[in-house]
Amino acid sequence: MNTAAQYQQALSHRHHGRLDEAVRLFGDVLRRDPQHIDSLLGLADLALRLRRTIAARQFLAKAQKMAPQHPRVWVLHGLLDEADGHTGDALAHFQRAVACGSQSYVAHYHLG
Repeated sequence: MNTAAQYQQALSHRHHGRLDEAVRLFGDVLRRDPQHIDSLLGLADLALRLRRTIAARQFLAKAQKMAPQHPRVWVLHGLLDEADGHTGDALAHFQRAVACGSQSYVAHYHLG
């Protein structure tokens, strides 16, 4: 299976709540293509959903180095900070997401 197909399959598993399988597939994509930012962000999102905040922060740190202008990096940073009770940091990250061009409902919602 090629990388694009694996990535799509990971998204499908995530959407249907098969999170362990989604994690495995996102990881497989990253092993084949270490620069696949969307798989890295997929892992960060799943780590956040599973309340694995240390792992989520590690994935986001890598993603931020790879693609500092990617809006989803900052949306996920905001969600993670919000989950940890760091409201001020979360708002700053949502603002950064919007500044990077995010049309994310999540970022705009949290900014009011």
